[in-house]
Amino acid sequence: FSLAKTGEMNILVFASVLAAVALITGGVVYCEKAQRQIKLTHPSRHQARASQMHNLPLKLNMAGVISPICASILLMTPLSIINSFMGPNSSYSLQMLIRAFTPGQPFYIIAMVGSIALFSFIYTSMQFNPHDIAENLKRQSVIIPGMRPGLQTSRYLDDVMRRITLAGI
Repeated sequence: FSLAKTGEMNILVFASVLAAVALITGGVVYCEKAQRQIKLTHPSRHQARASQMHNLPLKLNMAGVISPICASILLMTPLSIINSFMGPNSSYSLQMLIRAFTPGQPFYIIAMVGSIALFSFIYTSMQFNPHDIAENLKRQSVIIPGMRPGLQTSRYLDDVMRRITLAGI
């Protein structure tokens, strides 16, 4: 604001920055609230042809902020330890490695994105067990239309969760 107020920043650049901030904020909120609804059918015991329809909501980003936190810890802890023991006579290759993994550098960005993706899948697999959900649905006589209860439902839920986790990264 102060750069635009003093005239050091062009008003179009300022408006572009504000629009980018608004779009990024909206995208983050959209992804955080997004859900994949899986239709469930619960056969009614009172009427032969009637069945109740329900939804199983699966969050697009089930891991939330755990993934970036774990990724930054994974990347920054070894670098901090190495930096604390590094002296002026340290090897050139070690200094180059430290510089390559400084925040903002290409290797750091690639490692951070890869780590976030990895931790997203790990955390989601810890929180969401498709086999348990399929067994619970089977026990309650609830089915996903077009899927057999049990193993086929479990595979379907695992496939859906893998796809939406990839989209949520």
